[in-house]
Amino acid sequence: MLHAGDVLFHEGEPGRAAYLIESGSIRIEVGNGEDKLVLADLSAGDLVGEMAMIDDAPRTATATALTDTVLLVIDREHLAERISQTDTVVRALLGGQLKRYRAMLATMRGQQAPESGAALEEIVAIGKIRLESQLREALNERRLEVYLQPLYDVSKRYIAGYEALVRWNHSQRGMISPAEFITLAEETSLIVPVGEYMLEHSIAALVKMRDSGLTPLPFVSINVSPRQLREAGLIEALLARLDRVGLPTSSVKLEITESQVLDVAQA
Repeated sequence: MLHAGDVLFHEGEPGRAAYLIESGSIRIEVGNGEDKLVLADLSAGDLVGEMAMIDDAPRTATATALTDTVLLVIDREHLAERISQTDTVVRALLGGQLKRYRAMLATMRGQQAPESGAALEEIVAIGKIRLESQLREALNERRLEVYLQPLYDVSKRYIAGYEALVRWNHSQRGMISPAEFITLAEETSLIVPVGEYMLEHSIAALVKMRDSGLTPLPFVSINVSPRQLREAGLIEALLARLDRVGLPTSSVKLEITESQVLDVAQA
């Protein structure tokens, strides 16, 4: 508990903890004497001191209790664990915002602003955002390529089915590894339209095989992501689509790995 007038932390100190105000109020200010500037008065329900914890930099301001104040302490390890679980793009953009805020405070004090160059994590995040936008565009313009890889039945000596594989021939980068863009799609909602795209092309290929008189009709195996499995009506929509074109339900197989089942179970 802090009494009125107690200093919680001083400007320039290392950030060892953040605090949740349970009751009372705290003033955040920068500078000294006549140059002192009040940034905010915080009260119950507000967080204080979290900025230095997020970007691991010195405190940018001094926090002083205006009234008797009860605080809940959030230690560095606990907050660091939470931050590490945050999406990398969100984390990097937050870091960029904090950097600009620190630069603004330095300018207000007449000090030299810290270097404004983007950190590696921020550069990676911006690259992800750019690639996500380009992937969305490639989907809309139908520039993804779906290939069917034969699955050979050795005992019966014939092609029993195919595995559907999606590839992206980027206009500037050339072929982008599925490990890169599928992972990105799985981090966003884009994996759902990517899956739909693969399913549409796979069913169209099966219809062509059937219409050409190919017997027995092979199956197509499509990998399904945890996010797709959480989509309501996935199986019903697939069955309805097969029924519309007159294909047997056995003509499409959905591949689900053990790790994917665990991901869905934990979601």
